[in-house]
Amino acid sequence: MTHVPPEPVAPPSAPQTAPPAVPPTAPPTRGRGCGRWALGCGATVLILLIIGGALTWNFVGKPLWSVYTAVREVQNVGDLDARLSNRAAFAAPADGAVTEPQMERYVSVLERTGGAAQARLDDLQRRFEDLDGRDFAWTDAWRLGDAYGGFLRLLVDTKEAQVAALNAEGFSAEEYAWVRGEVLRAAGLPGIGYGVADFAGAFTGGAEPDVRPSVEPVPPANRELVERFRERLDEVAFLAALGL
Repeated sequence: MTHVPPEPVAPPSAPQTAPPAVPPTAPPTRGRGCGRWALGCGATVLILLIIGGALTWNFVGKPLWSVYTAVREVQNVGDLDARLSNRAAFAAPADGAVTEPQMERYVSVLERTGGAAQARLDDLQRRFEDLDGRDFAWTDAWRLGDAYGGFLRLLVDTKEAQVAALNAEGFSAEEYAWVRGEVLRAAGLPGIGYGVADFAGAFTGGAEPDVRPSVEPVPPANRELVERFRERLDEVAFLAALGL
């Protein structure tokens, strides 16, 4: 007779317990993305907008406004000649020769005008060079606008200084323009005989300066006079490029 092992008896199971009850959740509130921090969130957004507006004004709006006001001033730079004391008409001599006293007065005007302008021009040149050849960032708008506006204001301030120098030397606008033109021709620079108003116009959307040189021959006496004053003229040559 074959022995059959008894079947194993399963141990008694533990009593089953019901899962813990989960409290019902409230439906999500619509239209309040910040929840109970709605007031704080709104205040934060408002502060960010204020800061953003301030940054936009400081870095974009302010320099652009500075440029706008500078453009308005430089557009009227030619009107500064109305402050000249000498209003007499001037007739150029038949031989076209500049006298030595005229040349001395002309160089004196340039030296009086160019004293402070050179330092400011060097500073502006450095500022433009700092922006050249680099990746443009939005914060550079402030630097570019400020430098551009500063250059336009330099033109106005330098023209005002020139008017004061012209009055000190007794020049009328007509006499100075003629002497300047003849000196530039004798110096081999006839193409920059334009005035400061013409030069400024090229930076404010106006017409380009007329650089067509005169076809009249240069009197030899003027060349000799320029050579005698060459060293002093070279010191203030940048004013000629500005139309001054």
